[in-house]
Amino acid sequence: MEENIFYCSECGGAVEENDKVCPHCGAALDETAGEEEMEVETAAVFYSDVDAEIAKERLEEAGIKCYLSGSSDGSMRPSLVFSQGINLMVMKKDLKQAVEYLKGLNIIE
Repeated sequence: MEENIFYCSECGGAVEENDKVCPHCGAALDETAGEEEMEVETAAVFYSDVDAEIAKERLEEAGIKCYLSGSSDGSMRPSLVFSQGINLMVMKKDLKQAVEYLKGLNIIE
């Protein structure tokens, strides 16, 4: 059985298919949004918290909702960032725009 994973369009947190409100940020979830609209994709991978934060801020300034996944967040194992990277996540529908925008700013190649 294939299990679908859904994400909040506001904060990127995982939500259940039947949730009406995001348990992480409290945002109302759009009941009419299809699976594709709630899917997230990795726009870029960074190996520095600073670079990842800069890219995230630039996308948010451009009105593209995003979040970081896999950052060290001050954890006891920051060395994992170097092997796994920090993923800059965006909604699937915004992926192309986000990548083009970051390339235009020379943040990614």
